[in-house]
Amino acid sequence: MVGIVLSEGFVKWHRKVFESAIWQNPNDFRLAFALVGLVNWKESMFQGRNGEVIRVPRGSCITSAKTMKKLTRLSRQEIRTSLKHLEKADFLTTKPTNHFTMIHIRTYSKYNDDPNQQVNQHSTSTQPAPNQHLTTIEEGKERKEGEERKKTDTAQSMEGFDEFWKAYPRKVGKGDCKKIWVRLKPAIELQQRILEAVADQKQSNDWIKEHGKFIPHPSTWLNGERWEDEIDGDEQSSERHCLGCGRVLLLGTQAMVDGSIKYCANCRGEA
Repeated sequence: MVGIVLSEGFVKWHRKVFESAIWQNPNDFRLAFALVGLVNWKESMFQGRNGEVIRVPRGSCITSAKTMKKLTRLSRQEIRTSLKHLEKADFLTTKPTNHFTMIHIRTYSKYNDDPNQQVNQHSTSTQPAPNQHLTTIEEGKERKEGEERKKTDTAQSMEGFDEFWKAYPRKVGKGDCKKIWVRLKPAIELQQRILEAVADQKQSNDWIKEHGKFIPHPSTWLNGERWEDEIDGDEQSSERHCLGCGRVLLLGTQAMVDGSIKYCANCRGEA
């Protein structure tokens, strides 16, 4: 198991962190701060359980959920959530395996260069600077690629949201829901699980009684990962209710097409 090994010395944090989303979330900042102190200040090698030797670059570390939990006092779920947030913020990248995770802080070298290296840079500052020009070009290219990647990631993150919004019976706080959906960035499998959970919970007693008064806001439902809720068999309603007026829909007395109820005869709402 990967232990906690912190080297002597210090690390640097840029003041821009106070303007970032990382600072707004205490768990995200707690994990980010811990990882910046945990990563290597120089390249090293790590030997895995099967004897494989893995190169660990500067600004990276080999760690595990157990190690991060011990270091940050966060739960495993809080760690998973914060890692997703930090990846979306382009703060770090993760490469998980069956036994450990390699984490790389993307801006580590930018803000934590060796002081000796800074001295060397200062001593050559009066010389022609073709390398500085090339560095500026590369930085501009990386910045442009990062902006384009963010736009693409945002568009991809919204995939499946329209289906969720159409299926969820309580239509409030759509803007907040979109933000949460982008943050979750659910894969196809999770999107399907979310839609199935909504369909099941729409038939539960809690969602049906009192005209759907107790249906949670969709943003609350997503934030709480309520698709993981388990519905007991006795909570499942055997009757179908109109989501508009709450009346029980009875076969033979409501509007039907091909033997299925299509809408409520009382309020004309879609069944």
